[in-house]
Amino acid sequence: VAPDRRWFGNTRVIGQRELENFREELGQHAKDPYTVVLQRKKLPLSLLVDPTKVARMKLLTAETFSETFGPKATRKRPKLTATDMDSLLEQTDKRHGEYDAAKDSNIHVELDYLPEKTEKVFEKGQSRRIWNELYKVVDSSDVIIQVLDARDPMG
Repeated sequence: VAPDRRWFGNTRVIGQRELENFREELGQHAKDPYTVVLQRKKLPLSLLVDPTKVARMKLLTAETFSETFGPKATRKRPKLTATDMDSLLEQTDKRHGEYDAAKDSNIHVELDYLPEKTEKVFEKGQSRRIWNELYKVVDSSDVIIQVLDARDPMG
């Protein structure tokens, strides 16, 4: 088997014409009750929905425009506790006096020490993508050789 660069890529490119054919054929099979599509998990079913044909949200079915913005609008209005700048300043000063930093749960406390850092060597080779690439190479190879180096580099 001759090696091919496409084995090592993780993406596939498809043209618009092929995508339309895929949508039509899979749409026909999905509508037909007598056919079954096998391995549905491997099919990109998100490509079936044409983004230009997606219906817009029908907001006016929940509330009509006149109920929301008309003279009989039933929307909630904000509760303003301060009507002018002086009353807002008074409320701010009052709340500032009542504030206790010890009770504030939003304050982030910095630690004096750093948590133990892991070595980068232990994180190598943990990626699923790397393992998939290794499996592809092993599957496409005819001979696999494992080399064991028995020399003592420190001695």
